[in-house]
Amino acid sequence: MNYRDAYDRADWKKSDVEIAAKLGVTKQAVQAARRVRGIQPAAGHGGGRKKSGAKRSDKYAAINWRMPDKKIAEKLGLTVSAVNAARARRGIKQRRKKKGVPRKSNDQVEAPPLRTPNQEQT
Repeated sequence: MNYRDAYDRADWKKSDVEIAAKLGVTKQAVQAARRVRGIQPAAGHGGGRKKSGAKRSDKYAAINWRMPDKKIAEKLGLTVSAVNAARARRGIKQRRKKKGVPRKSNDQVEAPPLRTPNQEQT
């Protein structure tokens, strides 16, 4: 009997650890065999850590995104770059302060008249 026959007769409803112990192989070998055969892991498989992102999204949910990033960061106790990244993930454009009068393009700006040495200054 070769190892393929042993895997073919394995009870795939059991966990990888149980199958590995019965066949005398590692659990990684059983995982690889599952992948090759396209068999899903047994129910109750660990699945990894819980994600902590849910807490943050709730934190951001009540935020007025019309405020500047600096004020949001102070309110949440985060850095400005963290707020900026959260804004980018949500597709919210950053609010920029308008400083002064908008600049005119070079086509719209009139050059001051040239003075000649003979003209008096007024």
